[in-house]
Amino acid sequence: MIGLNRAAFVAAATLAAFLQAGCGIVAETAPVQAAVSGGPVRSLAEKAGAATDVPTPKPFVVDSRRPISGPIPVGVTPPDRKLKPRDPKGVEALTKELEATDRAIDAKARAQ
Repeated sequence: MIGLNRAAFVAAATLAAFLQAGCGIVAETAPVQAAVSGGPVRSLAEKAGAATDVPTPKPFVVDSRRPISGPIPVGVTPPDRKLKPRDPKGVEALTKELEATDRAIDAKARAQ
């Protein structure tokens, strides 16, 4: 039989786990701006000393991100792709190259 102190500890630990999980769900589902501007979970985290600030991204990260664009409306032609599909000769050449690489890797694995 579990002692009274152990049962109280297990109950307290379970309650704490549920509260932490609830805070995590709220933080994940809340918009980022609400978390940054402050909310009940953030204010509690700040008081507890567990709040973190979202760092500003480095310039190379900002430069490498694609611009945010919404869905293309119906009836609007999407922009042309920069990469054109391969012609049948190009596909055949690529297939031969990949098969040759595969054979070379298999031969190297057998040699070891």
